[in-house]
Amino acid sequence: MLDRVLMCAHFIMMECRPFLVLYLAYRSFVVHSILYEVFHSPTLSPEFESNHRNSAQGPMDLAAYMGCARTDVKTAIGDPFAKDEPACIPLEYHTHMVNMCLNLTAAAVCVVAMVTLVIGVCCSGATSIGHGRYIAYTTSLKKSWPYKAVASLQCFIVTILVAQKLHSLYGELRKGKAHKAEVYAEDYGPEILLLVASCAAMLSYREVTFDVEQEEFKALHFKRGVSAVVSESNFDFCAAVDLALHKAGFQEDPDMSELVSDHSVAYEDLLHICRPKELGSAAAAPRKREAHSAPFCGGCSWGFRQQGRQGAGLPMTSVRVAARDGESDGVGGRSEGCAVS
Repeated sequence: MLDRVLMCAHFIMMECRPFLVLYLAYRSFVVHSILYEVFHSPTLSPEFESNHRNSAQGPMDLAAYMGCARTDVKTAIGDPFAKDEPACIPLEYHTHMVNMCLNLTAAAVCVVAMVTLVIGVCCSGATSIGHGRYIAYTTSLKKSWPYKAVASLQCFIVTILVAQKLHSLYGELRKGKAHKAEVYAEDYGPEILLLVASCAAMLSYREVTFDVEQEEFKALHFKRGVSAVVSESNFDFCAAVDLALHKAGFQEDPDMSELVSDHSVAYEDLLHICRPKELGSAAAAPRKREAHSAPFCGGCSWGFRQQGRQGAGLPMTSVRVAARDGESDGVGGRSEGCAVS
């Protein structure tokens, strides 16, 4: 049960992080945009400010008034009736409704998407953060059409908000108020860049070097510490597995006990399962442990690819790589100072 809880926590904090970061950045941008518009609006007259800075506890200083205005804005983007009784600032009805609808839509999409994805993880058959089935589910998630649809909708909402603000700043420039646009760009320009970067992170996809969709990989159980829940995504873990296999091939760290749970798979089998995608799935390719006519460097990825290409009947490639203690002419024939399989 604890393993499943850690798996769900890891999924929310690491795999769903683009959704969380995008919404938090979006909400912060909405709040600051509304504050900017209110404090540069003619409706915030000295008389209005003077009347609303007098509270039951006495006149508010500037800091308290700014805090009250921020509270008004945070309430306004989630409450459709916030305009009726503003505590400190005036809210224009049309702008208020647009900002509120966009914020509530973005929040609803974020929550529904994360709940749906978590349910998908629980129904995938994965049991822990080290289960190959869980890693396969998350690494292929961004290629699924539901994820792309939700990510596109979130980015569309962000585009509407940013376009609305840029149109407002363009109006300021046409009125000869360039200094206001400059102030806004200096203060809130980084938030726009953060929104753009968050959208790019949601839509980007990085390929894993080996095939995680094969059943042999899904059956594996890797060792991953509790710290991985908040520090390591599944893509980063796959890269670490690739590096560990590379080092084991050079005999720098041949012990796989820290990588695979309970010695459930030997190094040769793990190397065969995590073969490059271009060589096909492990199930379709036989395990070749006999000597080949073309020896290869057992620790370098080039050597493994050459052996796999030869076993699959593909033409050999010519490349020159540096071996551990010497050099290897990677023409499929000569290797010096290198472990040969």
